[in-house]
Amino acid sequence: MDNRMSGKDISEDDIIQFRRTCKNSGAKVVVETTNARDSFYRASVELVLNSCSRSTYDSAAMLIGGESPQNFVAGIAFNLGLDSVRAARIVSASVASRTRSWFLQAWALEMQGKHSEAVEEISKICLIHQIFPPEEFSVCIQLYTF
Repeated sequence: MDNRMSGKDISEDDIIQFRRTCKNSGAKVVVETTNARDSFYRASVELVLNSCSRSTYDSAAMLIGGESPQNFVAGIAFNLGLDSVRAARIVSASVASRTRSWFLQAWALEMQGKHSEAVEEISKICLIHQIFPPEEFSVCIQLYTF
């Protein structure tokens, strides 16, 4: 948390090590403020989404710290004592945000005639929706509809 307060991002390795340590020891961590806890969880979700977006594998083969993306984020939420409903909302909002970003990027690339790069962006959306399927008619789905 000291790194975040001094403007440094939490590293992916630190998040994976945090999860591994908590999982192996069965520990739960109490974070002083709700904002700090949620911020750490959001950073963890971003790690997962970044890892998924770099993956060329299908969603079944994706592992982060030896766990599926779903189990990894659920485990972090548990280790932080984050309510499952709150955790699900954070994941859902992050997926919606990424989906919109990738869709707009794909559109821009297609308009520039960069079809293969546009397909890569759409592939990221497909993969992330296989891993974290959005709920039908959810508010987050509406975030990326025009």
